[in-house]
Amino acid sequence: MLEKNNSEYHRMLRDLDEEKNIQWSEFYKFDQILKLDHWVVDKADKNEWRTTLEGRNGDLAKRDGCLLQQSENNPLKNDYCGLYMLRADNDNIGDDSGYCDYIGMSSAITPGPYQRGIYGRLADHVLKIQFLPPRVHIGKCFQKIMQGHSIEHYRSVFSKKEFLDYEELREFFKKDDKYQYSSTKKFKEFFEANKELLKTYKDVKEFLYEKVKIRFLNIPYDSDLHKTLMEKKISSKKNEAKLKDENTWSMALNSDEIKELKRIKNTRKIYDIIIKEAEDHAIKTYGKYYYDDEKRKPFLNYQKTKSGAKKEWMIRGFLEELKK
Repeated sequence: MLEKNNSEYHRMLRDLDEEKNIQWSEFYKFDQILKLDHWVVDKADKNEWRTTLEGRNGDLAKRDGCLLQQSENNPLKNDYCGLYMLRADNDNIGDDSGYCDYIGMSSAITPGPYQRGIYGRLADHVLKIQFLPPRVHIGKCFQKIMQGHSIEHYRSVFSKKEFLDYEELREFFKKDDKYQYSSTKKFKEFFEANKELLKTYKDVKEFLYEKVKIRFLNIPYDSDLHKTLMEKKISSKKNEAKLKDENTWSMALNSDEIKELKRIKNTRKIYDIIIKEAEDHAIKTYGKYYYDDEKRKPFLNYQKTKSGAKKEWMIRGFLEELKK
């Protein structure tokens, strides 16, 4: 656990204080930032899970079908980390704010483009809105509804299924009238309230494109925080070194490389702490604005907030867009 008096923590805060371009974006329509493909597509990748859904036979889509719009006009870039806000206009759930909102964070400076940054977290929440099982959890879902078989058997069963629509797919993964995949309580409540509007791919796409908006706060970071050549060396199959065990790094790195990698990993931790503090500040500011109570969270939020740095840049432009 890093101490708050850590000199690197205060240096990073000072550097961010001097970044005058850090500011919350306006709200964008869903399809200005993201696009939603069908859950089943042809030749997605070698994920080995295939099925037929709404007459489409194919692989399960990359990132469960939620992709970043590939356009120069997309204001959200794949390497942006920081905060984001999802907003859904909703008549089926009463909240004093008048909306179903979620404020989240991402410090995921990862090499994988589908898990990276703000986009990676947005894709997670778009799947929660649809209340579909993540592609990576299909095997676990099968183990719960159909115990005692091999993964090859589950893939064979799945490949022979012909699901009428998204709702029939969801029902398939029930046992004893309970879904065998999870979501957070508030997102599940949101789905149940809008279930009739989310039965097919066409329904889901229309719902997201017409009712959901996105905004974000890009918090810059040093480019050397990306995955390093040193980490690639450790992960190489040519040695037995493990990233999670610093005592093994000497199997792949020299002393100078070990020192540098420790510095980089420490800086990543500090960046994560600062983004979490920014998220807490934004959530409390939201609560104070809509409910006159900073302890109350946006409808879809559930995470605990803590005391931390409250910097002007963390909420720069945040309230102005809410007041429109």
